[in-house]
Amino acid sequence: MRLVITGGLAGVVILCHVPQASAQAGGGGPLKQRIQSKIEAEVAQKKAEAEAQIEEKLASMPNPAEVAQIRQVQTALNFFEFDAGPVDGVMGEQSRTAIEGYQAYLAYPVTGQLTEAEGQFLVGSYQKAQEDPATTQKVAGAHPDGIKGLLLVYRDAIAQKGTVAVGVMPTFSVPVAGAALSDRCLKLAEAGPGAIAGANPAPKDSATLALSLAFCAARDVVIAESTAAAARAVGFTPAQIEQQCLGFAPALASLVALLPENPPGDVVSAASAFIERTGQPPEQMAGIAATCLGVGYRTDRMDLAIGSAQILSGLGQATYGELLGHHLALGFGAGPRPDLGLAWYDWAFATGDSAQWGADAPDRVAQILAAANTLNQPNDGSAAATGATMPSFTVPPTKE
Repeated sequence: MRLVITGGLAGVVILCHVPQASAQAGGGGPLKQRIQSKIEAEVAQKKAEAEAQIEEKLASMPNPAEVAQIRQVQTALNFFEFDAGPVDGVMGEQSRTAIEGYQAYLAYPVTGQLTEAEGQFLVGSYQKAQEDPATTQKVAGAHPDGIKGLLLVYRDAIAQKGTVAVGVMPTFSVPVAGAALSDRCLKLAEAGPGAIAGANPAPKDSATLALSLAFCAARDVVIAESTAAAARAVGFTPAQIEQQCLGFAPALASLVALLPENPPGDVVSAASAFIERTGQPPEQMAGIAATCLGVGYRTDRMDLAIGSAQILSGLGQATYGELLGHHLALGFGAGPRPDLGLAWYDWAFATGDSAQWGADAPDRVAQILAAANTLNQPNDGSAAATGATMPSFTVPPTKE
């Protein structure tokens, strides 16, 4: 489009210069000078008009990110039987009429323009419906409104869970009072080297501390990489990326629910199937998951962090399986299931890059496995007899 418009401008300028050159060829003289001045003025005017047309055309060209968002909206509208027409990324009259139908169905103000919350609920509901097609069809078949009724089912499910709702899916959750990973990492950072200087702590306390240190170190790396990736993103601010990641979390719920009850192989297979259903290229999905992983850890949204790590594991990036092992072994967002945590550590270290989270600690794998094995040992009651031998910092309960 830019080349076509620029070519047109060049043509205007060339054509306009032809009579100017002709006028100059005849030499000076008052009449010819007036003619030349008039021609020059017309050339300048036409050039300005052409430039204005170019700016107008360029301004009207759609932003690729906006086109992608419109396509998502159109796909979701069509799925829920609000006819938006072709999925072409153009917000035309038919798409606006479909939006009005969607808004009216959910008792939103009928404007033909989606608010951010309305759009997130629409697209999030579509993604949720794609997670388990068999269940989706079963629920839709039992509802008097069919596929449309899924929107009411999803909305009501949110309300029944006690989430503050105004008819739209929120992009946040209120965590249950308890331990937060950020709190533990902050306490470890404040304790510094003293965190490991206790006198003969109980074996399981030492194991928990070792895994916590490894987890917090990995968390720091993930957050830094995610922040850098968000800063490089084209067309979106870091705040917008964070909101999109938080809005993506509900779509990961069924995948996250598999973690505390299934071995790594089954979870990885489910993650691979989830990725296939999204229709996203693997490279794009990896970028989304890696960025949202950092958002999850930075905001203490363990569901988003776990789901993103599962996606990356499903893409063959086994290193992220270590993070899932930490979640299960320490009970952040899942578990605690030290047995499954150990299984994830074994899976990750067998095929992943164990140095990604601690290149300066060559024995970290052995330390993690030793700690994980310790947590899997039967409780011998030694923890209750340690008293003053415990480290001086306080670690809140691990079960959320």
